[in-house]
Amino acid sequence: MVEARGGPLGDGMFGGERLRRAAAECAGMPTEAVVVERVQMLVAEWIGDGRHDDIAVVAITAPLGAMEATPAGRDCP
Repeated sequence: MVEARGGPLGDGMFGGERLRRAAAECAGMPTEAVVVERVQMLVAEWIGDGRHDDIAVVAITAPLGAMEATPAGRDCP
């Protein structure tokens, strides 16, 4: 998604910062459906009628606080 070309002139990349902002706007939404659909919609709008070869989305969720419960340097169970 970050390499999707489009925008006002048709040659700008969607980029990581735009993706971060889009994801932040989705805070609290169900990841599996709403966030993925929202980000895909924004990228499709960015591309417009432009050509693209593929678009991939991976959504990963973890229980709130899961990272804090794992001691530093140890793998999650």
